[in-house]
Amino acid sequence: MSVKFADICLITNDVIKLVRFYETLFDVKAEGDKIHSSMNLNGLSLAIYNKSAAINDMEFDLISAGTGLSTIGFNCDEAEIEYERIVALGICEPTKPQLWPWGAKSFRFKDPDGHIIIIRSFSKEE
Repeated sequence: MSVKFADICLITNDVIKLVRFYETLFDVKAEGDKIHSSMNLNGLSLAIYNKSAAINDMEFDLISAGTGLSTIGFNCDEAEIEYERIVALGICEPTKPQLWPWGAKSFRFKDPDGHIIIIRSFSKEE
């Protein structure tokens, strides 16, 4: 059996609010409704699912969902340029880009539900 990564699904009380945030952030259009929507982010499928529907449909304990103990990372060509673009959108307050010892330059912010988003680029050493 071969397992392949398929998507990330964020579970929320307000699908429309979270969809609007990610549509604005990534300049994409989601497909779906107030229960479930999804969008393609350069090959990554991001789904957003209503918490009440998820509890009913999945029959799964979601009490500890959204603890802030995970991050969603996205790579880009230039972290500084993405930082300026996101600041100009005015939809969140990102940290300033920081260069890490392993060669990544990254910044962080939270979506309206508190999910931690990391945007990063890597130095192009020869």
